[in-house]
Amino acid sequence: MPDQITEQRDTFMAYLLTAIIGNPRTQAQLGTLVRTILVAFGSSWAATHGDALNLLAGVLLAVVAFVWGLYQKWKVDRQIKSLIMEVK
Repeated sequence: MPDQITEQRDTFMAYLLTAIIGNPRTQAQLGTLVRTILVAFGSSWAATHGDALNLLAGVLLAVVAFVWGLYQKWKVDRQIKSLIMEVK
């Protein structure tokens, strides 16, 4: 029975996954491949949808600025509360 389990685990897919997960060089090569595909896709999309991309970037920038402003306000309020607690 244990031999059958070992044989089932010793398939090509199991070997392939172990080789990919266990080898940092292979992981880096796969990361480069994925990054290259994404850059190619993004470049072709931006070439055909330039106006939409600019609009999306503007909206994203506004959202990030809003969240950053809220974070800064929260951080300052927290510092003020801690200073007030030290004075008391």
